[in-house]
Amino acid sequence: METKIYPPDEDSYFLIDCLKKEIGNRRIKTALEIGTGSGIVSFSIASFVDKILAVDINPKAIEFAREKAVLKGLKNIEFKVSDLFENVSGKFDLIFFNPPYLPGRGDLSCTGGKKGQEIIEKFLSKVCNYLNKG
Repeated sequence: METKIYPPDEDSYFLIDCLKKEIGNRRIKTALEIGTGSGIVSFSIASFVDKILAVDINPKAIEFAREKAVLKGLKNIEFKVSDLFENVSGKFDLIFFNPPYLPGRGDLSCTGGKKGQEIIEKFLSKVCNYLNKG
């Protein structure tokens, strides 16, 4: 496995804006971020969510994001190494994922698989099992 951490880009900031608009003035109890990378998306919505579980397949990304959260004083984010939902239990009010979507054969933390959609399809096949109703 590569140890490259996916850097925030336009898609990360677009996701942040969309999440903030969707959340609005509501308070979210539990959220799950799949593929946290640098952690920027979870950091950006942490003030709207009581507890966030942020997971990534890349242990270096988890280590980096955990250290950044400590520096930022964010205590409501837990970090865990997980390939999508592999090490995730429980249900969440909000689940978000900025998936790798470019075709590639290398590191799955940065590519979406051979056709570019394999990771997204795997995510979509399981996400309903982890969402709270409502």
